[in-house]
Parts: sequence; C-alpha cells; structure tokens
Amino acid sequence: MGQLDLLTLKSMDEESIEKALHTAFRTGNLIRLCLEKCSLSTLAVLEKKERARQIEELQLLQCYELPKEGYAVVSGCTALKKLVIDYAPELDTLDFVTPLVHVTHLTVSRCASITDVKPIAGLKDLVGLDLASSGGIHLTDYAPLSELKKLESLDLSNHVMLRSLNFLAGMQHIKYLNLNYCINLSDIRMLEHLPALQALHLKECFLIEPELGFIIQRQLPQLTVP
Repeated sequence: MGQLDLLTLKSMDEESIEKALHTAFRTGNLIRLCLEKCSLSTLAVLEKKERARQIEELQLLQCYELPKEGYAVVSGCTALKKLVIDYAPELDTLDFVTPLVHVTHLTVSRCASITDVKPIAGLKDLVGLDLASSGGIHLTDYAPLSELKKLESLDLSNHVMLRSLNFLAGMQHIKYLNLNYCINLSDIRMLEHLPALQALHLKECFLIEPELGFIIQRQLPQLTVP
C-alpha cells in the first residue's frame, strides 16, 4: 500500500469529508492530515474512522468555529507524532493532549485563551514546542514545562506575562529559543545554564538588554541573536 502526502481538507461539508477520508484510507496509508476551518461535524467523521488512530500528523488550522469540546476527538489519535493547532480562540484547555504520549512536535499557536500548560508536561518525547501567541494574559505558570527534558526548540513569542526563564532549568538540549515580544521578561539568568543554545530571539524584550550582553559575551560565545 502506498503512503499519501499531506491530505488537506478545507471548509468541506460532512458528506464530502466522509468520501475524502474513505478514499484516502482505502487507496493508501494516510498518516498526515490537515483540516482547515473544520467544524464539530468534521471531527465527528474522523472519530468514526478506526484507522484515524494510525494518523501520525494532524493539523487543525483556523478552526475558529470549533467548540473546545470538539478537541476531545484528537485524544483518540494516539499514534500522533506531530500535532498543529493554529488559531483556536475558544480553546482554553490542553487536557486532550494527555494520551498523545508519542508526540514529538506540538504547535498550539494563536490560542489566546489557554490558561494551563500542565497537560503538556506528560509529553516526555517532545523535542519541538511552539506556543507562539497562546495564553495571552491568562497563562502565568510555566513551571510544568520544566519536565520536557528532551526539548530542542521552544517558541514562546508574544507571551506578555512571562517574567523569568527559571522553568528552563534542566533543559540541556535546547538549541532554539524564541522569546520575541515577551515585553515583561526581566530575569534571563537561566540562559547561562543552557549549553546547547544556538539561536535566541529577543525582539522588543527591552527589560533584559543590559544583562543579555554580559551573558552572551562571557557564557555563550556560540549563540546567535538575530
């Protein structure tokens, strides 16, 4: 059986989604799926497909009409290695990711209502985490992220409530760190203890500029700051 490239389904009715998924599962080994502007009925179709549990990559893009309870369907896709959720203003919890223990890359971007990152802490194999512009003024506790010891890439750009990087303690594999527009970030001493760090983005993080210069010159000569 052949392996399909990424299958993208955009703004389709339930019957069309049903036919597209049936054809994809029948003619190939569907492991990568992208749903744009999907509804609750769209995900209900996916839930009915037993082989959906074999999907390794799922992208849910601009599903702004999808109620937060609709994301429970994602929990059943237990083979997922990559999950992308972009622009879900109603989404305020990440509890549905708890069963997804094989995920290595997780993107939850532009989800301003997120209040808690504790569910992510159980994804021990994560090497890439993108939470850009998620959480807004609601997310203040980043300590659970300290459990992600394998993390290599972290994007927390536009996290306006982030003040300290102490949660990075123990992340010895971090290579890429994006903190653009974290306008209240003031304590970056933890950077000295990230030996693998290669790229650091700090656009408009005005509160830490004097201290940053010292750290770069003395502790992280390999670091690139665009």
